[in-house]
Amino acid sequence: MLRRGVILGALALLAADCAGMPPEQHAREAAMWDVAQRCRGRFGTIASIDQIDGHGRLRYTCHGSCPEREAFEACYATGMREVLQSGAVSASGHLSTASRAVRRTEVPVTLSDNRILVPVTLNGSQTATLLLDTGADASLLSPAVARRLGLAPGTGAPSMTVEIVGGQHITIPVVRLHSLRVGELAVEELDVGVYEAAPGQPDVQGLLGGDFLRSFRVTVDRAAKRLILEVP
Repeated sequence: MLRRGVILGALALLAADCAGMPPEQHAREAAMWDVAQRCRGRFGTIASIDQIDGHGRLRYTCHGSCPEREAFEACYATGMREVLQSGAVSASGHLSTASRAVRRTEVPVTLSDNRILVPVTLNGSQTATLLLDTGADASLLSPAVARRLGLAPGTGAPSMTVEIVGGQHITIPVVRLHSLRVGELAVEELDVGVYEAAPGQPDVQGLLGGDFLRSFRVTVDRAAKRLILEVP
């Protein structure tokens, strides 16, 4: 008897099958399928890999009661973590096609108490102010902004673990932005965490982190109060 299973743990990866996808998307999809098939080969009760969805969740079919389910899922999760840590592929997000042509943008920023506040546009229409944090791996949006975008995470939503001030690690829900734009440059299909990163600071609606910034050379001109992003 065959049984179907699904890994619901979010690896926040992009799996796309459209013909014109950028090279980094091809690399992410190929990496996920390669890891999944290699792990399948280790466990005889895993009959087939059926799908890897837009959040990197793996759907598969197994024989009988699927006694190797936990070991197989652990193999896949470990394999993907190793791929991400190697830097061979990125977790989510790709530079928009238009940004490859524009290549450079400058935006005014607000400097306040060593904070750099950056105006951004989310999903092409909603504006927000994010705190520039080059030390953060992931960008974050406040729950209020996520609700405004219609992206409030529900039960069973993907999640990520982040380190906050004080070294504490917390698990927070993840949503996918169609686009996050600063000036004329945008990153598309970006997974961001939903968390109140700056409680008591109503002028900050989240963090602009490394998952967005890694696509650019970043310069802050403090004298002119400008953020300059350039495509390498």
